Amino acid sequence: MKKIRSRSLHAGAPRPRIGGAIVTPIFQSSTFEYHGEDYHDVGYLRLSNSPNHEVLARRLASLEQTEAALVTGSGMAAISATLLSMLSSGDHLLVQDCLYGGTSGLLDNELRRLGITYTIIDPQAPETWPKCVRETTRAVYVETLTNPLVQLADLEAVVAFARDRGLVSIIDNTFASPVNCRPSSLGFDIVVESCTKYINGHNDLIAGSIAGSADRVRQAKLTLGHLGGSLDPHGCYLLERGLKTLVLRVRHQSRSAARIAAALLEHPAVSTVHYPGLAVHPQHDRAKRLLDGFGGMMSFELKGGLEAAEAFLAKLELPGSEIHSYRDLLERVSGPKALAAGDECLEGDLLKRFRHVITEGARVIRAEIAMRGKSLTGFGILMNGSHASLAEDYEVSIPELDALVAIARDAGAVGARLTGAGMGGCIVALCAKSKAAAVLEALMDLFYAPRGRLDDLDDHLFVAEPAQGASVERM
Repeated sequence: MKKIRSRSLHAGAPRPRIGGAIVTPIFQSSTFEYHGEDYHDVGYLRLSNSPNHEVLARRLASLEQTEAALVTGSGMAAISATLLSMLSSGDHLLVQDCLYGGTSGLLDNELRRLGITYTIIDPQAPETWPKCVRETTRAVYVETLTNPLVQLADLEAVVAFARDRGLVSIIDNTFASPVNCRPSSLGFDIVVESCTKYINGHNDLIAGSIAGSADRVRQAKLTLGHLGGSLDPHGCYLLERGLKTLVLRVRHQSRSAARIAAALLEHPAVSTVHYPGLAVHPQHDRAKRLLDGFGGMMSFELKGGLEAAEAFLAKLELPGSEIHSYRDLLERVSGPKALAAGDECLEGDLLKRFRHVITEGARVIRAEIAMRGKSLTGFGILMNGSHASLAEDYEVSIPELDALVAIARDAGAVGARLTGAGMGGCIVALCAKSKAAAVLEALMDLFYAPRGRLDDLDDHLFVAEPAQGASVERM
């Protein structure tokens, strides 16, 4: 078999080359000629069978070392299609603890509504698994490496356990990627990936994949076709481009993470480092045996607890970083139940743990502010409508939020806007730097009047400097 570097570049490429093109052309056609095929084999983009899809399917199968593969419109599309292709109402699933938040939400909301239940197992304690099995148990679902503690399940035990009981073994290999782990070689029946992360690697695509036997991938493909979770042709093109540098990127990221983890382990301010490449990691020996590399993901804990972590985050600068939602931070205190609860976790004193949380509403704020004049400062007080508990905590109603817009303008803001819906909203004020203190004070007076929490302002304040050279516009 060719080396993985060669396969990531060439496996599955059309032969002969289409029109002599060395890059797979983008087949931007919704339908293709009909030649008497069965419905699910008709050339139609929703059915994930364009030439772009087929090239990716062959390449991903080569990388995962499986009989077949399927590219999907997202990692969650891959997970959803996989589970729904094999589970029906009344069926039961075993899942490891500390799952990806999207998977937990799928289990607790959509699958539960369909009558599909699950039991959480400790991936480090195989002796406890038999008592969790029911007559209706159909599959076991684990992850190669978890987020954020980067734990490695006893994968060999999972495969043996599933085979002995006739269960389908499913693994999310996203945090390892096929560069560092090929779970099918360990005996897993189905491998799912969020190609959004390592496999594409360019921050410009949402995609996923399913790999396994031809029969299992075929069943997942039929379900995916009904759900409409296909990847568009241009997305296929981007993903094929990303695959070409996959091995280079993952190996470099793994080396970088190892160096950072080793340095943090020796730092006097750090109490714990979670990275499977370190000898102190509880599953280090297993990781050496099962993985070809330890990956680019790691986490660490600071001495001084939450206060030290907040101080660190307040000074941290990430060039070109993305704004993330509160759920990314909640994952460190959650299992499936906590993540599924979502907004219910954002209440009381727990809210104070996330001083620099930027909700999805802030993404809009940042984009708006960045287009306006360089002499202006933007303030965003976050009250996103989807987080009702936040609105309830501060007893702020829609009329009061509307009043904030007027008060900001009266205090000298060039513009102010209320965004969001429901019980909450998001106040954005744009003003000259000389007016910033007056505008902020005016907003604080009304916003925090109900409980007088002026000292909590930083919990919901977002300040951004506009892009250099941008023109000034009214909001």
